[in-house]
Amino acid sequence: MSTIRTSVRTPICAPRQSRHSPSIVPPFQLTTTTDRSGFTAAIIGRGIPGFGSVRDRIGSVAEESANQTAPEVTASEGVETGATAPVDRAEEYLRLAQRAQADLANYRRRVEQERDELRAQIRNDTLLSLLPILDDFERATAAIPAEARDLPWVQGMLLIERNLRGVLERAGFERIEALGKTFDPWEHEAIMADETGNEVDETVTAVFRPGYRVNGRVVRPAQVTVARRLA
Repeated sequence: MSTIRTSVRTPICAPRQSRHSPSIVPPFQLTTTTDRSGFTAAIIGRGIPGFGSVRDRIGSVAEESANQTAPEVTASEGVETGATAPVDRAEEYLRLAQRAQADLANYRRRVEQERDELRAQIRNDTLLSLLPILDDFERATAAIPAEARDLPWVQGMLLIERNLRGVLERAGFERIEALGKTFDPWEHEAIMADETGNEVDETVTAVFRPGYRVNGRVVRPAQVTVARRLA
């Protein structure tokens, strides 16, 4: 920034001269310097030793003060900073609240799913414990002679067997059909081999214990006899 200086020189204590007295140079003068920033420096000392360096120093200080301007801050920037700060905080709090709400919903969904799985597991374990009882009833009723099936106690055993089978079916238990089927290691458990050669190789020829599946998943494989081709 350029500096505009105006100098007004006013003699101080200048002795009065007459027409008959010789001219006398005033020993010093008052010099006032004003720059654009309004800085005014009064310089006294013309004719004083070192006056030139002092004057130059004062002039440089005035120029430096004029060049050092404060950073401009517009009103729009101040308004924007003050207005957007609360909005940003509000948006951040809203995001945090939405994230916490989503986490809570996921947690509730996960807990409910775990509860359903636990209830299903407990129910299946309870029903699985009934399978050996149903197996015993089936073996017992299969050994009853045909002429004794009309007896009251036999009818009672058959009724219990049907009720147990109905409970398992309503719970989703499905009996695996194994007799005459091709051996499947996922559904069948081979405990004996039939090497008579009367059946096709890998065919189930007898069932010792029926198998069950629940919702397509095998919960107990069927114990079977599998035909083996003679070498």
